[in-house]
Amino acid sequence: MLNQEQIDAVKAKHAGKDLHLVTVNLDDQELEFVCVSPGKAQISKYLQEVSDAGQEFRAAENFVLSCTVHPERKELQAMFDKHPLIITTLNKDLEKKAGFGAKSTSKKL
Repeated sequence: MLNQEQIDAVKAKHAGKDLHLVTVNLDDQELEFVCVSPGKAQISKYLQEVSDAGQEFRAAENFVLSCTVHPERKELQAMFDKHPLIITTLNKDLEKKAGFGAKSTSKKL
């Protein structure tokens, strides 16, 4: 669990960015990640990579890596090596933050 001092340090290091604390409940442990909301460039790259047949998981991993600012990459990769499908959980959360799956309505004018 991140304490307030750690959260403040991450916020200071990434000042001005839209940060989110994402908690993943895995069996008997909670894993915490700090992610930035994906921007247009990250989304564009992700959509280009995910459109390649058979590369969906790699695209999701790259997308998550590009948006996650805590833990540091080496620790993050170790988590992914131990629990690879955390990548898909984080990917879905980031997609939602970018607006994927948002409900909309339309009507004939």
